[in-house]
Amino acid sequence: MEKTVIKQALNVFSKKKGMSKNELANKLGVSSATLSNIENERWEKIKDEMLLKIWNAIKGSDWQLVETSNFQTIFKTCEHAKEQHRMVGVIGATGTGKTTALNEYYICNENTFYIVCQKSTTSRVFFKQLLREMGVLFAGTLYEMIERVADELNKREQPLLLIDEAGKLSQTVLEHIHDLRNKTEHTTGILMVGVEYFKTNLETAAKKNKEGMPEFYDRIASWVELSTPRKDEIRSICEVNGITNPELVARMQKSQTFRTLSNYIGNVKFHEKPIERFLQPQSSFNNSKAIENKETAVEAFN
Repeated sequence: MEKTVIKQALNVFSKKKGMSKNELANKLGVSSATLSNIENERWEKIKDEMLLKIWNAIKGSDWQLVETSNFQTIFKTCEHAKEQHRMVGVIGATGTGKTTALNEYYICNENTFYIVCQKSTTSRVFFKQLLREMGVLFAGTLYEMIERVADELNKREQPLLLIDEAGKLSQTVLEHIHDLRNKTEHTTGILMVGVEYFKTNLETAAKKNKEGMPEFYDRIASWVELSTPRKDEIRSICEVNGITNPELVARMQKSQTFRTLSNYIGNVKFHEKPIERFLQPQSSFNNSKAIENKETAVEAFN
């Protein structure tokens, strides 16, 4: 990766997100001096590991993307939630493209904040991550953190909070998100995104009258369900990623998820590297070796 590309990407990312360099430094977990060194191309003062950390945080997808129906649905839902200040639930099976679409929307839009949850995400961890996403360094009690997040959201223009893997959050964390929602309902859109059991578990908890869950469930204005990949979408994804072999495409069209398809494409690209080198004029590979690797790529889908 050319270092000047990282500099350009940082400037583009900062502009798209509407963040100052200090806010961006806080978000990335680096010093303002580091970003200044990049801006002024003082590369000798920056370790390669630091540049790689920054690049991984701001780059988009490594794949050539296709605007599938799920991709378009998530973008439209984001716009609706942002403009109408709604809290919306989005559910879909694992591998239906939720995270890819969310990340692309996040990268391209100002005042959009993206949190990926884990089973270990506590309320303090959640709000600490959210403050960092906003470029805010803040230490205080949980109550003070929620208040600060609400203040930050309420002073921004049409902010949107994207919460991925929401099904992994405990009911306690959801209650604290409900507190945040109460403080930002007239200014902020929220997407709660997860697999099917997120909605199922939430409905069950609400019906059992678990503390805070009926209120939280009632706050979700609508639910959007994503679909499995269509054959025409799989064909388009294969084509833009350089996969045109009819037999391979036909086998990939059996994929039930976009993640499986991504793995298939990765396998093909790995096995076809010798073929690509063989096609180059200076190649030292012989034809039989290329054919052998092509067959290996096909066999990966048996």
